Amino acid sequence: MAPATGRLNHRRAVSWGIIDIVIVLVASVIVAVAVVLIAGLGIRLFGREDAVALVRSQPVLLSAITGTVVYLIIFAMIYLRIVRRQPDGWRAVGFRPPPVLPMALAPLILIGQLTTVAVMNSLILKLTGAFENPQIDKITGGQGFSWLNFGLMLFLAGGVAPVVEELFFRGVLYGWLRSRLPVVVAVLISAALFAGAHVIPILLPALFVVGIILATAYELSGSLWLSILLHALQNSLAVIVIFVALTMHLPLPR
Repeated sequence: MAPATGRLNHRRAVSWGIIDIVIVLVASVIVAVAVVLIAGLGIRLFGREDAVALVRSQPVLLSAITGTVVYLIIFAMIYLRIVRRQPDGWRAVGFRPPPVLPMALAPLILIGQLTTVAVMNSLILKLTGAFENPQIDKITGGQGFSWLNFGLMLFLAGGVAPVVEELFFRGVLYGWLRSRLPVVVAVLISAALFAGAHVIPILLPALFVVGIILATAYELSGSLWLSILLHALQNSLAVIVIFVALTMHLPLPR
């Protein structure tokens, strides 16, 4: 039995393997595509024109709904394929009470995390002469400030995404890698996969570093709650900065 607090013994054998992880991903894609197709067909057949026009005029609303549904599907697939088979349930994938000290140090870790990201992005800017972040258009929908858009993106990026991404990349993927590989190798591989999964080339270096920090936080604390907190705070601050810039009519890099 893993301890409730302190560093987790990741070297214990986990009962899930690469086949289970692949099944989670493939099943999530199939279910997500099916849901999108069914929803689209339903809107075409039964949707009122004004409702369809409203959705099309609110790209952030559509993005938030789609993103939330996809994340919930991934969460459900992880539960059905992995979590429910574990004697410890959710504890087996990292949902354990976090140690007090690492959680107390979270603000300092976050400062280091944000500073590192800023440095990495500055280096990219110096090397390429431009820094265009396609996530900004997804977050704002190319529109100005609105409380609805702000609330939706804060909910998705600052709440739903960190929980599901940490569950998959740290709880499931890193947990499996760490049971078979040295900690440094497991951290680097999980961080690389985390960065690559975002499919944003300009952000790969920063996301890779963030992945290293989050995996290390999970390794040292033995709890997903620390990495979720760090992930959620970073995403939330990014959303807040973007929408504050919109209210002040400041140009955003795209």
